Amino acid sequence: MDIDTSEFRSLNAQYTDFNGLVTSALANRPDYLASIEEVRSAEESETIARSGHLPTLSANGSYGYGHEEFGNLWKDRSFDLGLTLSVPIFRGFSVQTQVEQAQVLRKNSEEQNQQARRQIAVDIRKSLFDLETAEKQLAVTQKAVASADMDRKIAEEKYTLGASTLLDLLVATANYTTALSNKVNAVMGYLLAKKAVEYSLGTISR
Repeated sequence: MDIDTSEFRSLNAQYTDFNGLVTSALANRPDYLASIEEVRSAEESETIARSGHLPTLSANGSYGYGHEEFGNLWKDRSFDLGLTLSVPIFRGFSVQTQVEQAQVLRKNSEEQNQQARRQIAVDIRKSLFDLETAEKQLAVTQKAVASADMDRKIAEEKYTLGASTLLDLLVATANYTTALSNKVNAVMGYLLAKKAVEYSLGTISR
């Protein structure tokens, strides 16, 4: 398994605008979008709690028929309409307590929202750094494989010509195998780093 290093340039070109990446991530990351909804919910709870300080007006009405004789039941009609105004005066500080609790909840949700925003920026910066490191590591292992392969072929030629020992050939072959293993690990590391960037941007499932 191998990767053409020309991919590095095209991929990195997409990640040059850090602020733009953060803005895009804020629009895509489910955790940040959830924190926004939590802030809105907390604000609504605070509004509801504050409404306990406000007077309430309720209306009621009824319409019916009635008479002493069943046969004349439909002759007498009645219609009642009423309004009730309730003005809160003192409720033992229960409303104020609910308001203060709602304010604490709102402030906590706002802080969590800001923390989510900061964490996204950290995630993006770290994932980009890890991707850059993975790119360099992969490039190094690719060169190491090419060098080890050349050494192995030279060792084979020398052994065929009787200019070196079997041990030299075995060592060169072992070095080549190790280089291949390191390259495979580097490829996997690079692919994981790419996915980590996509995760930090909120686009991994797209």
